[in-house]
Amino acid sequence: MPYLVAHLSSMFDFVGFLIRANLRNLQSLAISVGTPVAILAVFALQRQQHTALAIFPMILSIAVIFGGVTLGTRILNWNDQKIFRRLAVTPVPLPYLLTGLLLAQLIVNILQSVLVLILGMTIGIELSIGHFILAIVLIVVATFTFTALGPLVATFIQRIDLYNYAYIFLLLPTTFVGGLPGMSLPPAVNQIVQILPTTLFMNLFQSLTAPLDIAATLLRTLLLLAYGIIFLTIASLRFQWN
Repeated sequence: MPYLVAHLSSMFDFVGFLIRANLRNLQSLAISVGTPVAILAVFALQRQQHTALAIFPMILSIAVIFGGVTLGTRILNWNDQKIFRRLAVTPVPLPYLLTGLLLAQLIVNILQSVLVLILGMTIGIELSIGHFILAIVLIVVATFTFTALGPLVATFIQRIDLYNYAYIFLLLPTTFVGGLPGMSLPPAVNQIVQILPTTLFMNLFQSLTAPLDIAATLLRTLLLLAYGIIFLTIASLRFQWN
């Protein structure tokens, strides 16, 4: 038990250090938050308020899904630089440090996504206090899912110069397919699209502005959470450090 407490304490110290390092990286923060905000600004400047509101779930999903890119890139960088080898000789077991790495990036990604949500509310997204709290829960679950996807993709694409392209290729098309209003798809394709993580999150967020279907919301949330657990499990089984 004393060893467990000491390891957990060291892990949370590691989490705090990584969070501070992430928050000091102003360029990365500006890009992560600025990209969806810039898309909103384009519609606002063109006075297309209705269109901006209609596609806001897709814009928010962009902020959420790209959280995995940073974590996957960091893992590949640390692997190439043999940082995991150095961490392995510390008194704290490496699994604790890897968990800390995931937690730190998850917290930063959640903060960024919540900031985008708040900015969206300034342009007319109307949420009650209860729906706002539910939106935060959905963001936490979705951010966990896509943050977990980053390490999984990194186990298949281990070249840093290709990793970002692979991640974008994997998720961006499905984000647009599931998020553009009025898009008509063949029934078979539509059924597949509806259970993709990107579409699940957008549908969940869109449901906050309509009468709430508790059963459907719970089912989609659990399915989104299951995706994250599966991504993380496969990544942990496949992960190899130098």
